[in-house]
Amino acid sequence: GLSKPEVAVLLAYSKMSYFESIVASDIPDDPFVLDRLIAYFPERLGERYADEIARHRLRREIIATLIGGEIANHVGPGIGFRVREEVGSDIAGVARAYLVASAIFDTDSLWRQIAALDNKVPAALQLEMFASVAEFLEQALTSVLRNYKDCLDMGVLKARFHAGVTELWEAMPRPLAAQDKAEFERRVRHLTGGGVPRDLAQRIGGLVPMSAALDIVEVAHSTGLDAVSTAWVYSALNHNLDLDWIRRQIAALSVQTHWHLLARTKLQAALNRHRRDLTAEILRSRQKERSPRGILEHWVRRSRPMLDRHEQIIAEFKAGNVFDFAILSLIVAGVGELLPPVAELQRETS
Repeated sequence: GLSKPEVAVLLAYSKMSYFESIVASDIPDDPFVLDRLIAYFPERLGERYADEIARHRLRREIIATLIGGEIANHVGPGIGFRVREEVGSDIAGVARAYLVASAIFDTDSLWRQIAALDNKVPAALQLEMFASVAEFLEQALTSVLRNYKDCLDMGVLKARFHAGVTELWEAMPRPLAAQDKAEFERRVRHLTGGGVPRDLAQRIGGLVPMSAALDIVEVAHSTGLDAVSTAWVYSALNHNLDLDWIRRQIAALSVQTHWHLLARTKLQAALNRHRRDLTAEILRSRQKERSPRGILEHWVRRSRPMLDRHEQIIAEFKAGNVFDFAILSLIVAGVGELLPPVAELQRETS
């Protein structure tokens, strides 16, 4: 690994690179970031001279410096390169996605709450929470870019998702099926056992399931079901299709080249896409059923032959206990093949 001085140099250069890209874009002129500019100044100045601050001659440079520093500090100096490789976005696109994700999920509040625990909880636990938020932010901004790269209006995206995401946060752990709920409660116990306040522990513990919140809210919009019920069906598919096991095998793939890393990322994205699309198709086929459990059970009954085949294939692969990119590509493709029967069911009931 790098030494601390080397990390410091890398961080400084990344901030300069982010600054140059952001200041050359139209981000500093977007009303969406005005609050950040005003918050940069002392509170009393911001309250009394907000209009004057908005016309500050260096407002673009101040905003670019603030956002570039946040991205480097909160997500890491390499985020621009990683995301460019995954979704083909430039630094300005990464910055927009970061601002959207941080606003939708209110991660600024999480950073402040974690930082306020200095000398109150073990440093290792504090760093663990910082790392969890950073990983979550990278997943969220990558999801924004992958799905909305051609429509990165920050205000529009926040308005589309913020209410649904807030609903999921406030309902946690009700949106989770049994398996995910048990894992959530385990994470919360781990954090509260180290002295983390319960409210913050629940927010940090919920980051893993909330990494799919944008997909869940989008499916809720498209199917007319509330976000909490949609999330429960999405979560329950973990158990029904053994998706967590598939995800772990993908994460464990040996990465020896840049192309291996990209292939692993694409596999994970494909699995997430199949899960989102499958959730949407299940909800569209619900007929008069309204309870999430009833909706899922209805689909399971109608799709039993395909599910039996899926379970048999997974069992055979587990027995072999040898996994590479080819095998996991087949497994992920098999999850996608569960979609046609559901689409057919939708046509039958329409």
